[in-house]
Amino acid sequence: MRVAHEYLDLYYEQSCRLDQWISIVLAVASSGSVAIWAIWNEYRLIWAIIIGATQVLTVIRPYLPFKVRTEQLPGFSRDMALLFVRCERELFKMDKDKNHEKEVMSDEKINNLLYKFKEEYVLLETDLCKCKTLPHSKRLMKIAEERKNKYFEIHLPPKESEEE
Repeated sequence: MRVAHEYLDLYYEQSCRLDQWISIVLAVASSGSVAIWAIWNEYRLIWAIIIGATQVLTVIRPYLPFKVRTEQLPGFSRDMALLFVRCERELFKMDKDKNHEKEVMSDEKINNLLYKFKEEYVLLETDLCKCKTLPHSKRLMKIAEERKNKYFEIHLPPKESEEE
């Protein structure tokens, strides 16, 4: 779950940057092309193509898949983070009970809890699919794995040595 959460955040950031660049290109191309057209009359066809392309991009932009995802991902990421926190709370509680020799949760209870979290995760994923599936990026997945590892290095309680 942590890797999925990190991947979504990375994908969202990447999509926002792409959207920002498209906005900048559209703004510069549409306003700059009109001004340049007056100066460089001999390149009229090139500037007409640039203006036409920016108009087409402006019209289709709301329908591009990353645009829909940037609207959907923040809520999904928040819900995913909350699910992860609940899962982590249970994990730490089990670990604390085990280390303090309290009554340890039975395997059946652990499995039931695990399946409950998996079901919630599937429901969240199903909601995300309404905005199409996310493309898989090996680069983003590698960064998500690294972030997950760093997260658990920082947040997991240190293991007690076996000699104690």
